Amino acid sequence: MALRGELRLTIRSEQGRTRVAGAYCAGPLKVIRPFELPEGRVVLQVLHVGPGLLGGDELEVQVHVGPGAKAVLVSQSATKVLRTDRGDGARQRVVLTVQDGAELEYYPGLVIPFAGASYRQVLDVRLEGAARVGMLEVVALGRTARGEASAFRSLSSRLRVWHEGQLVFGDALELTPNLRDPRARGLLETHRYVGSGYWRWGDVPEAMVVRSDLLLACGRTGYGDVYVKGVAADGERLREAVRELVGGWRDWCGAAPSYGRLPVPHG
Repeated sequence: MALRGELRLTIRSEQGRTRVAGAYCAGPLKVIRPFELPEGRVVLQVLHVGPGLLGGDELEVQVHVGPGAKAVLVSQSATKVLRTDRGDGARQRVVLTVQDGAELEYYPGLVIPFAGASYRQVLDVRLEGAARVGMLEVVALGRTARGEASAFRSLSSRLRVWHEGQLVFGDALELTPNLRDPRARGLLETHRYVGSGYWRWGDVPEAMVVRSDLLLACGRTGYGDVYVKGVAADGERLREAVRELVGGWRDWCGAAPSYGRLPVPHG
């Protein structure tokens, strides 16, 4: 039987401290009690109770961060998308609303589609005024250690960032192995992991990491925001590079502790 999960969080600043003003969980989605970081941010860990997502499952996450509040939202473990023989795959919709003067970091962790899985995600970020947001997500091409590379049915991930109602950034990952193998020459080839991120956080510095088994590159949009795209043959190498990149900009903007010490799952 298909499941519907829902998570709604309202985060506010009260007397200079960030607080969770409202939290609603339904279905397999849960949130762990938040804890504070030294610089005033709160970290909230989202977890999925169960073995993973099945065909027809629907998840909806809505997070509202009020003026002056500072929050970091992470996943407690990887998102596992299980095999489905139905026409409908698993779906997730995430809406992040960050008001003027608020800051939100979003690290959903690793998405792992099993053989025969189908998954579609839509992430909308709505920013107001001088809101700041940073996010990064990594997708695997399946359980490669089990010989399931590119054995999923379909994988779709769409990101749209809006500022004051205007679209300022968009990103999409669309993989359908039975139509075109992602491992084909000129596509991902031997790379088995894909990472993507986006930061609207003042004058964020750009960086680029190139190794024999890894390519992680950053660029700047026409609005001055920074985006990152990366591919890797080894997930741990990509993770290390991501930690270095994100940890560097967090230290640069004074948001200690670094990304490497945040409870982001290994996947």
